[in-house]
Amino acid sequence: MPHVCMVVEGAYPYITGGVSSWCHQLITEIKDVNFTLLVILPASYRDKEFKYDLPENVIEVRQVWLDRDYFPAAPLKKTRRRRMELIKEIVNFHISMKLKNYGFFKIITEMFNLGDSCPVSLEDLTKSKDAIDAVFKIYRETGNKSGFMKYFWTWKSTHLPLLRVLNYPLPRADMYHAVSTGFAGALAALAKIRYNIPFVLTEHGIYAMEREDELKITKMIDDDQRQVWINFYHSLCRLSYFFADKIITLYRGNLFIEVSNNANVDRTEIIPNGVDIALYTSLKKIDNGEKIIVGTVVRVVPIKDVKMFIKAASIAAKEIPNAEFHIIGPSDEDEDYYDECVDLVKELGMGERIIFTGRVKMTDYYPKVDILVLTSVREAQPLVLLEGMCVGMPCISTDVGCCREMLEDLGFITTPGVPEETADAIIKLCRSRQLREELTVKGREMVKRSYDVKDVIESYRQIYFKFSIKSNIAKMEKNGRNRVSAAEAD
Repeated sequence: MPHVCMVVEGAYPYITGGVSSWCHQLITEIKDVNFTLLVILPASYRDKEFKYDLPENVIEVRQVWLDRDYFPAAPLKKTRRRRMELIKEIVNFHISMKLKNYGFFKIITEMFNLGDSCPVSLEDLTKSKDAIDAVFKIYRETGNKSGFMKYFWTWKSTHLPLLRVLNYPLPRADMYHAVSTGFAGALAALAKIRYNIPFVLTEHGIYAMEREDELKITKMIDDDQRQVWINFYHSLCRLSYFFADKIITLYRGNLFIEVSNNANVDRTEIIPNGVDIALYTSLKKIDNGEKIIVGTVVRVVPIKDVKMFIKAASIAAKEIPNAEFHIIGPSDEDEDYYDECVDLVKELGMGERIIFTGRVKMTDYYPKVDILVLTSVREAQPLVLLEGMCVGMPCISTDVGCCREMLEDLGFITTPGVPEETADAIIKLCRSRQLREELTVKGREMVKRSYDVKDVIESYRQIYFKFSIKSNIAKMEKNGRNRVSAAEAD
């Protein structure tokens, strides 16, 4: 029975959402594969409970904490020469990354993989004079103008978690499946190097671009330091592409971005998200009478731009007095942003028209919604639109990810950050029951035709078995060579 280690960063099974739902569905449906979950988490997730009941074929869950030192204890006898050699190689690694030579990562990880004989501790790499001198050398090459001390603390903030992650004691498996690039992709690449096993990467959204979007709106760092963070995430992204045996993405737009960032086109494949057609088409719509419920199904976080939905609702409400607006989903992931959204609702005088539902069971809630809206600033291929169309809702979405591809002639596409366009689409749908019914029929037929989850599950099942067989063949060949070598030695 194949054993897959799925590497997830800050998502399943601790957070709900599209990627987590996808992970849960994939593992649940592929019953003839065992899974280990390797979940990368910040310290704030300690003691938090799972949001999902794990299937029986999840045999282990391991947490990789970004604030924990996984280095072995520093050897009692270590020479400065050996430490300087490793630090020098780290500097060379940064230079090679700028030159897009990602193979140097293998040299670094092999030098760290020395167990108790590793010549450095985490403190040596981040606090010693040699480490500071090395970072200064990197700093001079960057042209960064904000001063060395700012650069050093930014370098430490980015690289300290990475150094910790790279020394985590990885579990054995037949293959590793990373559900993003970033730290997850780096860990899977490390497993490939260390154990010589296949590494499959699935990108729902482009991790580096999502982090870049978040960094562009933060006011806590200056432009030079922001660029250091952006470069760091893009380097992790390209590193993952370099080592992955297969790169799976959801739609053509993502594939073009990956290839432009040095992904090997021969190793890429498009497997779109899918939905349980039978489940969602079986849900019976609830008649709300004269009331029209306009819903957005989201985590209340900035990337979903819930504030734009609130502004659009405020505009549409003036024209459609019988419309009610529901923000459906958890609000505990970014409590500050949630508070800002609540304040905006009060400021616009929409307290009686906009409802925050919190976490709900979507199969119970979908039948209540008449119109589904998405106002995100970034998406890949959102499951919520597929589910909504399958249930029987006309959809409105900002022009992000492959939303245009999914909704072309089947719904409304609007400009991110322009609530007036979304409000106009809401008004048009509210005023025409016939238009809502026409789009509902078209949308449901399209989802049935192109996005059946059974096809997605089978595609991944075949990938798991294919790469697990390759992994086992490689192990047998290695064992055979070892036996021959042992015999020759005798």
